[in-house]
Amino acid sequence: WEKLIDRILREHLRLVPTVHEPCLYCSPHGTERILFKRQVDDFLVAVASRGLSDKIYDELDKHLRIPMRRQGLVHMYNGLDVRQSRWYIKISVETYLRRALKPYFSSWLELPSSPFPTPLGKSDNVLRRLYEAKGDSDPKAIAKLEKAHGLQYRQLVGTLIWPMTVCRPDLSQAIVKCAQASACPSDTHFHALKSICR
Repeated sequence: WEKLIDRILREHLRLVPTVHEPCLYCSPHGTERILFKRQVDDFLVAVASRGLSDKIYDELDKHLRIPMRRQGLVHMYNGLDVRQSRWYIKISVETYLRRALKPYFSSWLELPSSPFPTPLGKSDNVLRRLYEAKGDSDPKAIAKLEKAHGLQYRQLVGTLIWPMTVCRPDLSQAIVKCAQASACPSDTHFHALKSICR
């Protein structure tokens, strides 16, 4: 499938894969630029006009046995929320976070009314404290901390890694430091995770 769709995109649509992301194709089309994202059998076209988008999908349909189902303007793509306007495209993982963090809403986490903010400001010394924090590797001590804070440490760290890599690199220092402490988290690490989620 991958070879077939790659051949169709290159030969028939004259799209060229980008250097750093072979599943992202681009091509100039007159004064417009076409961006085409291929993820297994999910396709996403970014162009300035609906007419050009339809033309690309029509050409692609000619070379496929089963016609594609067209979803129209994208609001979600492979777990990412996509908010589009005339002036910008915003990508977030708000829906993913709301679902993943739902078990904590009834205890220590309040349901946010707006998109998740950046909790670690420049004036905050959370990162410095994380680098200095030392925890206990005893499973009983970790279980006691998890019970006191109302969360499963490793599970929450794992939940936050995907949003961090996809669209929240600003949280990477804190989340990576918390991940490094998975075998022996301290109270400081638990507080940092809660701060990130808030």
